Amino acid sequence: MQYAIAIGRVSSKKQAENNHSLEAQRNSVDKMAKELGVEIIQRWEMAISSKKGKTLNRKDLNEAKLLCRANKNIRYILFDRVNRFGRDAKHLTRYKLDLELDYDVQLIFCDPSQHKLNGTDARAFSKFVEKLSEAEEENEEKGALNKSKNGN
Repeated sequence: MQYAIAIGRVSSKKQAENNHSLEAQRNSVDKMAKELGVEIIQRWEMAISSKKGKTLNRKDLNEAKLLCRANKNIRYILFDRVNRFGRDAKHLTRYKLDLELDYDVQLIFCDPSQHKLNGTDARAFSKFVEKLSEAEEENEEKGALNKSKNGN
């Protein structure tokens, strides 16, 4: 039997209250697990901001990688969308590649608008990096806007 693990994350109260809620993410990954024919054996769901430079210190990502190392039947880590994975393009690209090359585990993005990011071919990888870079840029723009609002 092949397995999956799932990670859901909200970074703000606004996200938790709209269509990015943990419940909405859970429904999205459950649907994908059913399509893939895998059982989700571990979940992480949290309310935590994803800040550049802090991503690889996230407990969920570190525990997920350890679990993949220990259980060779885990084939997928499911996220609703790339920006729920994080917003640190370089570090998260490395994380993705480590999983694929060292553990034969694929990241799967469950939102239908992001299915084109799934796969191990060059085109899917390129689109993944592009989407991750867009998420990082969006985060930087939000930070600059907040600084200007606060007079910094």
